Amino acid sequence: MQDNILLIEDKLVDNFNPITLTKTSMELQFGKNSLYNEINNKLQSKNTDLFVRKHLIEKSKKIFRNASINKIKSDGDIYIVNSLINPNNQNINKLFKNKGKFIAKSDNKLVCAKIPTSIIKDIQELESFKIINKILRIKKYPIKNIDKSTLIKFPWELLKESSKAINNQFKLLNKIPNQKINKSTTNNKKLWISKKANLIDKNKIFFDTNKGPIIIDDGALIEPFSFIMGPTYIGKNTKINGARIYSKTSIGNNCIIGGEIEGSIIHEYTNKAHLGYIGHSIIGSWVNIGALTTNSNLKNTYGKIKINIGRKKILTNEIKYGCMIGDNVKTSIGSLIFTGINIGPCSQLYGYTSENIPAFTIYNNLKKRELIESKINKIILTQSRVMKRRNISQTNHDRKLLRDLFKMTNKERKYMKVKKGVINI
Repeated sequence: MQDNILLIEDKLVDNFNPITLTKTSMELQFGKNSLYNEINNKLQSKNTDLFVRKHLIEKSKKIFRNASINKIKSDGDIYIVNSLINPNNQNINKLFKNKGKFIAKSDNKLVCAKIPTSIIKDIQELESFKIINKILRIKKYPIKNIDKSTLIKFPWELLKESSKAINNQFKLLNKIPNQKINKSTTNNKKLWISKKANLIDKNKIFFDTNKGPIIIDDGALIEPFSFIMGPTYIGKNTKINGARIYSKTSIGNNCIIGGEIEGSIIHEYTNKAHLGYIGHSIIGSWVNIGALTTNSNLKNTYGKIKINIGRKKILTNEIKYGCMIGDNVKTSIGSLIFTGINIGPCSQLYGYTSENIPAFTIYNNLKKRELIESKINKIILTQSRVMKRRNISQTNHDRKLLRDLFKMTNKERKYMKVKKGVINI
């Protein structure tokens, strides 16, 4: 058990845009947990603080109530840990058994460092990226070079590691005494169903655990004719509308899911209630996926997929990879999303999408290609209405985050020649 740990965001979070435009990397769904909770469980820390990007400080204070955000309260030595460290990697435990001070790197990226707190207190007013750069330049402590798998650097790696985590989380659940498992539902030893979950008719629901375990959390509602293949996690209060959910899928809390899902991560409060397919993709929070919306996750050539990260083309080395859809996105009925596409937060899609979409953009490709900038006041009003439907009140911080993000993403919209005006459908 470690006393003082600081999880800090590194520039790697940019590889997960548009998801991480509105989320810290610690909020990313990782099997049944957030990445923050999974790292905390792995490191068994008494005191884990966070250092995040400035525009996400207030949101982080609301989510991580027991952590100090962008302030260092600890004294003595402190472990500085990259917030995209891979909790599944077995080398992590070895790192934290080091008694002396050190700096651990992977491909010149900070993995972890044990240094005096005084060094951090002198530079804590800086952006988290700059703090990491300062730590990497410290030469008075031994350098440890760690293998590449110690960090989760790309979205397709997150998808793989999240599915692996479900296996470990299932084992841990079964070790906890007096767990509230609904044993009357099934004799399947790879199926964990909370007593607070509701299976409408267990004889009309099929669970396939041949490839891995399935976890159904508190308050989840599984309707008849649903098919769920492990490893899969179904979050708290999430409703499955007779869907087909294939292996390596993590669905967060308070979602509504229909149609087909495969090998994907879906964050909390997202609706995909109708027919359509989402495969090998990462979907943000408060997304509404219209009926028959489908994404492609395979090239016609069966070749390895390339995607744009920022202005760079990156080879994924994957034959199957879908898309990333940011928070608060809305897709119209019958929307089609091509392979490897990123869709920015608060955007709206009409028709087929064959290019990355900036945040706050209405994208219409039904008759002719149009990119129109959303009006920020309408976006704020829409968010308020959507949250109200879930009995959640929009806060001043929610509104401020949208306004800040609208300004932050203005250059991207100009680069993509997004126009001001009214959409024509």
